[in-house]
Amino acid sequence: MPLTAAGITLGLSGSGRWLECVGALLVAGSGMLVGGLHILLAACGKAALASRTLFAVSGLSLITGMALASLYAVRFWYPSPMAQMARMLAFHGTLNALGFSALALCGWNLEKLPGAFSCAVELSPPPL
Repeated sequence: MPLTAAGITLGLSGSGRWLECVGALLVAGSGMLVGGLHILLAACGKAALASRTLFAVSGLSLITGMALASLYAVRFWYPSPMAQMARMLAFHGTLNALGFSALALCGWNLEKLPGAFSCAVELSPPPL
């Protein structure tokens, strides 16, 4: 986040757009990873169907919202109709606030069982 903020601040003076882009892409990539982990929890967890459904939808929402953030980050080099502030507020903000945050919190609140999300794969060393 600090890189994105610094890039936006420098971008106001006409320089620093590359810093904003790098920072935003790092944040978007991290968000996509978190979204993927929520989908993984939904796919392999032993939790209730309601929790797993909430995790799957919230993960997809976050990945979609971060894909939009990525489009916005590269807007100076690759213009896109989706990379406009009004559309970003409507879609990216709604997907992150309601689609991810609200649904993921509901899912985590519903599921309080220890070990309900054990996705561990037992790894053993290869035979010599």
